[in-house]
Amino acid sequence: RFLISTFLGLELTGVYTFYWSVANVIHSLAVVGILKSQIAPLLAAGRKSDESFLATERHLQIEIGGWALFLSIGAIIFTPLLLPYLGRPLLHDYVPVLWLLLVATLLRVAADGYGFALLALHRDRAIALIAACGAIASAALNVILTPLAGLWGAAVAASMVAAGLFVVRFYLTRSHFSPSRAGP
Repeated sequence: RFLISTFLGLELTGVYTFYWSVANVIHSLAVVGILKSQIAPLLAAGRKSDESFLATERHLQIEIGGWALFLSIGAIIFTPLLLPYLGRPLLHDYVPVLWLLLVATLLRVAADGYGFALLALHRDRAIALIAACGAIASAALNVILTPLAGLWGAAVAASMVAAGLFVVRFYLTRSHFSPSRAGP
């Protein structure tokens, strides 16, 4: 938000922050409400590091993804209905930015599911490195895309970073089970 306010000013930053907050509530509900309540079975399956881990992880991704999608659809339906009561016409002008931030949220939820899978697999250094790279990528993409495309650029940056986190965490989780890592 600090970079967005630097390039777009406080009023558009307020629009972005409002829509980001809606998306962030969905992320928090999915990760804290669903994912964290299921971490114990994932950690137990991680100790085995076998097919049961993959099944547990897949079940968890389906559950958190389903809830995040359900909540996102609710936000797409109900947020525009609430906007007239807020007295902020600029919010109405940028409703599609919410949609893109919700896509980013779905990707973040999926990425966080694989982040917890990495935790269960004791890949702590990878978790830290991925988080640091994600923060740097977010800042860099916002510096490039926000001046070029305004709020759309900021939302695209959020989606790209979330997609990158998802891909890297998915790959590292799956590579843990590759045949070349199998023991004797």
